[in-house]
Amino acid sequence: MMWSTVATAFKITLRHTSVSGLVFLSSFFSLLCFAVILFGFRRTSPVSVFSLNRLKTGFFRGLLNPVIYYFVLFHAYSLLLAQHAQAINYTWGITLGIAAALYLKQKFTVFDVIGSIISWGGVAFIIYTNAGPSGSINLIGVFLALFSTVLWSFYWIWNADSAEDEVISFFFNFLWGTIISGLILIFTGFPGFSLEALAGGAWIGIFEMGITFLLWLRAMKLSENASDVTTLIFLSPFISLVFIGKFAGESVSLLSIIGLTIIVGGLIFRQKMKKKE
Repeated sequence: MMWSTVATAFKITLRHTSVSGLVFLSSFFSLLCFAVILFGFRRTSPVSVFSLNRLKTGFFRGLLNPVIYYFVLFHAYSLLLAQHAQAINYTWGITLGIAAALYLKQKFTVFDVIGSIISWGGVAFIIYTNAGPSGSINLIGVFLALFSTVLWSFYWIWNADSAEDEVISFFFNFLWGTIISGLILIFTGFPGFSLEALAGGAWIGIFEMGITFLLWLRAMKLSENASDVTTLIFLSPFISLVFIGKFAGESVSLLSIIGLTIIVGGLIFRQKMKKKE
């Protein structure tokens, strides 16, 4: 449910800072979140946490997520309406199921294929109904939103197979994410951050990247099948449309709701058919 707010937070915050600035801010606040958990609540000694291997692993994972993944995702949101970007991005449930079948050798049935086709049909519907002369769809933004699902899935499959403590792992990811995104800002021009940008970065860092990451990874590790977990959040995008319409200043169209319904319908179909099996 925490993810229901983030599409609105992305869109609003991007009005007050750049994509690079938002990657840095959200990474920084997420780093603070995990540092408080690790060194505050757990009272873990920094000496016992830092190691060359964790720094090396954290660098590569942090480069993928948050840096590359959120650069791609935020750029997609900067080019698309929030209602379109979040609907297309929700096909990560399909991509994750495919990645789990390929890399974790989890079962991917004919019903998974049918459900995936239905969901991608929803993406095609959104593109088709908004690509006319008066439409608002940006095909580069669509590609970036779809590509972000590949990055997201690869990252979570990578983490689901790790025996490392989640909080420690995320701490190093966002440590490097903050450093790398900060260096990018230094070389491209470090912006001044308004109060709105700081507030948005804090919200995204805590509730999109921080606490919710922990809950999601724990669900992934406890589940016998990763694709099953992805279907449990199908209410989230519809709640997100309410926030988008109320706070992001967008008029949510019936066509967007239909497209999202098709996408989520494909996910629900997969879930129902798996239960029958």
